[in-house]
Amino acid sequence: QNEPPTTLAHRLVRRYLVSDHPPSLQRSINEMILAAQINASFGREKVIEWYLNSTNFG
Repeated sequence: QNEPPTTLAHRLVRRYLVSDHPPSLQRSINEMILAAQINASFGREKVIEWYLNSTNFG
């Protein structure tokens, strides 16, 4: 549950959609489901765009 997200979509989900919920098995499952749905609905290129636009590069 404390492992870092493995995909960009998963990172976005954790950062913006489930960060207000305490870590739990259910939250981890929800993160995986939401990340898969985002990838399927919008595609990798859009996910990369969102990630790059939301990341501070210093």
